[in-house]
Amino acid sequence: MTEEAAWVNPQWNGRDPGAFAVIIGVSRYDHLPGGDGEPARETYGLPQLHVCALTAHRFFRWLRDQYVADGRRLAKCWLLLAPTPEEVTARPEVGGWPRPTFDACARAVGQWFATMRDLPAEVARQSRSLFFFTGHGLELRHDDQVLLPSDYLEGPAPVVNRALSTRNLQSGLAGLGVPVQLFFIDACRNDHSRFRERGLRLTGTDVLNEEGSAYASPDVVAPIVYATTSGAQAFQPTSVAGELSLFGRALIEGLSEPPAQIRACDPRLCHVGLFDLVKFLGCRVPELLAQYGSLAAQPVTLGGRSRPVTVADVETTAKARPMPPDPATTGRRLLRVSAGLPSTDWGNLDGARTTDLDVFGGGPMAGLWTGHALRTAAGDAVRHELIAVARQGTGAYRLTVRIPDASVPATLRLSDGAAVLSCRLPALGTDAVVRLDADRNDSGGWNLSVGVDPSAPGIAGRAASCWLRYAEGDASAASREAGSLVGPVLTGESATPLPALIAALVRLRVDPQPALPWLRELALLYPGWPDFQILLAESELRSADRDLTGRAPAALTAYALAFTAEALGYAAAQAAVEARRPGARDPAASAVSQSVLEALDLLQPGGLFCVMSYPGRA
Repeated sequence: MTEEAAWVNPQWNGRDPGAFAVIIGVSRYDHLPGGDGEPARETYGLPQLHVCALTAHRFFRWLRDQYVADGRRLAKCWLLLAPTPEEVTARPEVGGWPRPTFDACARAVGQWFATMRDLPAEVARQSRSLFFFTGHGLELRHDDQVLLPSDYLEGPAPVVNRALSTRNLQSGLAGLGVPVQLFFIDACRNDHSRFRERGLRLTGTDVLNEEGSAYASPDVVAPIVYATTSGAQAFQPTSVAGELSLFGRALIEGLSEPPAQIRACDPRLCHVGLFDLVKFLGCRVPELLAQYGSLAAQPVTLGGRSRPVTVADVETTAKARPMPPDPATTGRRLLRVSAGLPSTDWGNLDGARTTDLDVFGGGPMAGLWTGHALRTAAGDAVRHELIAVARQGTGAYRLTVRIPDASVPATLRLSDGAAVLSCRLPALGTDAVVRLDADRNDSGGWNLSVGVDPSAPGIAGRAASCWLRYAEGDASAASREAGSLVGPVLTGESATPLPALIAALVRLRVDPQPALPWLRELALLYPGWPDFQILLAESELRSADRDLTGRAPAALTAYALAFTAEALGYAAAQAAVEARRPGARDPAASAVSQSVLEALDLLQPGGLFCVMSYPGRA
């Protein structure tokens, strides 16, 4: 791919501010089953896709023809497409663009970066960047996803990490003078269980230097809008008759015909803000899923470093779509069963125990819970009971579990026959209510997500509701609610510091430089909760007077395995800061960095708390 392959707005003079974009759409994978190239010997269960090129091209057309934000239009765009023959037949204009091989993607990203780097400082300050990817993705941890190019698994000895890394893209761009950097990722965030089973560490391949760390410019706001939540799939039609992926369709609708409820208007223009857009997407995608008759859950989520920014402007006279209904009315259709079973009987929850319903199917799901254990570090059994089961089809279950006394940390362990799953729960106080979501993975085992259920009494339930609002896309409401969760922890009114921890996690996601003065006090009050120490370091690393050479190693030397998956992700980012630090490294911090990486290899994506999968140990 040459520089000339990029689309350049004929009205851009090369010196004025503008928007600079990379758009990648991969439907046709050369080396997956049905591709045009030599089939890979092992494809890890990855299939061909159907409408990604159409979706990417449609997003490009909207950017080219309609996009404007803060008076800036698209100046330059690198568009790479790998369409299927059916897509080209249906829309010939998707053919003829550069194919998104890994090398082509790397060159496009490099040219994109260099173009923005070379802008005069004032021009850069008034510009913005956009990155849109639709195709296969694999989740490593929150905000660390690998995006697969069209030639993935090429060659006689394919390198599984020959793919783009969202972490590297964000970190590499962070030092630019372009302050608004928008990422839209229309890809699955499935677990990478088949890679883990073979002992493969997925990281992606860096295509940008990460000079100075991901925190190089405190002015940068770099949100990532994900088509689905961690650990889940992104739905798309299997025929070009549907034309666009559900996320791509909803995104273009929300930006070109935004409902009145997500417009902020002045006499001349209406502005679509980031948080309002994500709220619309969180309602519209479930509505589209219901129209397709799908039982799948695909909650749009927000990651990266966010704050309220305008995503796009529309004329005040632009058509306004109706606001979709609340996801609760269009989302997963779940069969609910009251269980009320003590912990020893879960594996027997089958047709013999229920009059009309075979809740666990009498098969793999029942086997998952047979012999499960919840124990303290001293090995003492923790009493708990299954309150309710919600079943979607035959492959997804939600279990609500009550723990009368969760005053000390405990570890839940269970086996799916191929791996041991382990989740370390923090001290959650009395009458804790935990939510467990189990879905079949591509290896025949189970992915498990663990969090607190909103039905938990008192502030714990409020904290769980706040987290779910954030996880399901309503970041603005979650941020407002987070402020009320800290005081009761500091005054001792909460039996667990978890509400304050959730407040910190939400605030760090919706504000690139949050003021969290209470984090230091919590880190001192709760030394058994390593998450607070990790989040304190994260907050300080973002501060205007940050000292990158001291604070991340300090957090790492105090590191123990975080309770929450997001805190573990921040620990991994801090480990990367330590790895890039010039000069002699602290031996203790280096050792902990290695421990963090080993933990990430075992982490199942999804849920509030860390779930580790130990393959081959069942």
